[in-house]
Amino acid sequence: MSQDQAILSTQQENRLFPPAPAFAARARIKSREEYDKLYRESISDPEGFWGRQAESLHWFKKWDKVLEWNEPFGLILIEAMLSGCPVVTFGMGSVPELVEHGLTGFIATSAEHMVDLLRPGGAVDRIDRAACRARAVERFSADRMVADHVALYQRILGTSTSSPSRGSSSRMVA
Repeated sequence: MSQDQAILSTQQENRLFPPAPAFAARARIKSREEYDKLYRESISDPEGFWGRQAESLHWFKKWDKVLEWNEPFGLILIEAMLSGCPVVTFGMGSVPELVEHGLTGFIATSAEHMVDLLRPGGAVDRIDRAACRARAVERFSADRMVADHVALYQRILGTSTSSPSRGSSSRMVA
């Protein structure tokens, strides 16, 4: 492999690696145009789009409604932040309690806002990954969670001799 063909950075890779023809022939979506059309439908009418997609599946009991899931606790967000990966998400479910603006990620207010945040050189690229991880460890490590639970139990039992750990979960966002 010549030097100009080597991958110098995974963030600057521009080569295309098309799937094998036999694999591509079995694809449900056959072209970029078809993908773009489906994507636009999914954005303009999410409930209708996913309802139509669900029609192609076998159901023991047909759904009553297309569900919008607001995860009650964002474990996947915490796992990302513990890896030093800032998150960009919409402010639904537990997100406002977990994401610290500019430190561990951003809460987008629209699809366009999310695109701006994720744009190369944009706001998410300016987040310090080590600081993101450090804050996540401070808030969500096993040691931290155990200490907070012990402090809570002690407070309930009236046996507390010390204050809760720094950055206690009683105040989730600094």
